[in-house]
Amino acid sequence: MKKSIYILAALLAVSSCIYPFSPDVLGTGEGLVVEGDVLVGDVSVFSLGSVRPLNGDAASLPNGTVWVEDDRGGTYKSYSEKERKIYVDLTSAPADRMYRIHVLLSNPGEKWDPEYVSDWRYPQPAPVISEIGLDSSESDIRLTLSLLSPEGASGCYRWDYELDWEYNADYQAYFLYDPDTGSLIDLSRTGETYPYYICYAHSYSTESGLAIAKTLQGQGLYGHEFRRISRWSSIASRRMAALVKARIISEDCYEYLNTLRETSDYSGSLFTTIPNGMQGNIRSVSDSTHLAVGFIEVSHVAEQRRFFDVWPYYYRTTPIEEPDVLHYTEQFSDMGSWYKLGYRPVDDRGEGGAVRWIKSRCVDCREMGGTIVPPEYWEQ
Repeated sequence: MKKSIYILAALLAVSSCIYPFSPDVLGTGEGLVVEGDVLVGDVSVFSLGSVRPLNGDAASLPNGTVWVEDDRGGTYKSYSEKERKIYVDLTSAPADRMYRIHVLLSNPGEKWDPEYVSDWRYPQPAPVISEIGLDSSESDIRLTLSLLSPEGASGCYRWDYELDWEYNADYQAYFLYDPDTGSLIDLSRTGETYPYYICYAHSYSTESGLAIAKTLQGQGLYGHEFRRISRWSSIASRRMAALVKARIISEDCYEYLNTLRETSDYSGSLFTTIPNGMQGNIRSVSDSTHLAVGFIEVSHVAEQRRFFDVWPYYYRTTPIEEPDVLHYTEQFSDMGSWYKLGYRPVDDRGEGGAVRWIKSRCVDCREMGGTIVPPEYWEQ
């Protein structure tokens, strides 16, 4: 009875008593929280945290080791840790084996180190990505996903995505000021283009998508929206590439994750309130009283990338208004001062052919967080 009361208290405490995982240290407290899937043939990503009782002190943060193992003795260790994520390379892992995750936490001063494992599972088959599509409305563009399951598969899906996009600054500059020489360069005469007009940016899903599709048409997901983008966003200004990695999960895994989502405003992360009585597939092998929260699925992954020319959907509103623009006349000695104040030359459309200056954010695309270097795969 005492054990049951303690587990209930720990589960109710998850939303306010979980401590984020740091690559070098992991809090054990009274239990472990694990999120992620074993992705056979790809790179697996895991997030870890700890849980403690409502009246407990903050959990300590000892070091820990995480790896994936197969049922024939194969071991796959983490090769990189960043942004509170643990990465395990399974690109060469055989498809005909069972897999599980193994976690060993360092617990100085205690008789043993806490150790956790997930259940052995064969990989779920990969889905077929039949389409990555794009729809639009008056205010948004929507990226959609269609998936098909092999015969006999569950029809339950998870996916992650990455977006790369090409965008441009609000204004095309035809002059370039060199602060080292104090000279104003007319790019139309040199045949050059302004180097900071076009940039590239990247984003990725912060949580895995989740859906079930069992219809009269078969076990397929059709036109499911996975990302909505404002038509005023720079993402929609020129060109975009969407990379989707999709996988099939078992029905018990889906039910676990979907219950979390429905009962605690779940959005793909275990680091929220955990409903009472839910059972995952992770357990402690060093101490049965240690709580373990999470469900580790084993799956093959389908991957597809698609390019979209999105500029026709872009709402471009870029009026030049004071005080962002200055009409520069003959005060050449002041150019350095305007440059230091954050202004840049744009064109010679001012009164009498005067060069107009504008805030750098309007002509330098890098100030929106991007880079002028395109992704290696980018299609020109």
